[in-house]
Amino acid sequence: MRDRFVEQIVALAGRAEAAPYALSLLQRSESEAREDGAGILAELGKDNGVVDALLESLRSETELEAKDSMIITLGSLKSRKAIPALAAIIRDAAQDHDTRWTAVESLGTIVRRRFTDNEDPIEAALDWLTKHPESTTNNS
Repeated sequence: MRDRFVEQIVALAGRAEAAPYALSLLQRSESEAREDGAGILAELGKDNGVVDALLESLRSETELEAKDSMIITLGSLKSRKAIPALAAIIRDAAQDHDTRWTAVESLGTIVRRRFTDNEDPIEAALDWLTKHPESTTNNS
């Protein structure tokens, strides 16, 4: 149902109008609105500022479903700019396990690695991050 909603917004509003609307949804107080905003942005692709807006929203997000939606969207956009934020989530053992797993999947999408094929995907991602420290800096 939610995917159909996202597709309809993009189709009805067009790309130019949908992006500002989606970005405004990331600022709303309702977690469902933030989820929808992330979904619309994923549908739109790499428009200027989308990754930055998602990263900014992710920093302050506390609702797990909205946070996971943002992480999934960052992975689907395949921007290396997201790696430092994903690395921080993966390294933080206090994070929700499913959220860390989602960050592992998104990191894998970005760097073209199937961490989930390993016995311990989180450990495999941590190992990759250790071997590629240049990827975790914000120079991108």
